[in-house]
Amino acid sequence: MNSELAVKTIVAPDWSTSEPMILFAWLVEVGDVVAIGDRMAEIGIQGVSRDFECPARGVVKQRLVTAGSSISAGDVLLSLSLNEDLHDSSRPVSD
Repeated sequence: MNSELAVKTIVAPDWSTSEPMILFAWLVEVGDVVAIGDRMAEIGIQGVSRDFECPARGVVKQRLVTAGSSISAGDVLLSLSLNEDLHDSSRPVSD
């Protein structure tokens, strides 16, 4: 059995804009179990906030950008552990 954890890096979206983006707020903490479609962060473009949704299921391993930072499409925002035990009794995991 392979005990190594698969890690997926999650990058800032390409919302087809040349305007700078700001990571307004994180909506997840390290250790949170997340599913596809969960709101992970609020990202601002021209002062308007948009939700950034999770593209994969996993456990938040590390947030690599602080709230208030300027970001560009493709910047690594956080990493997810994909092979951890995804059972969290405080929050159901959607399939």
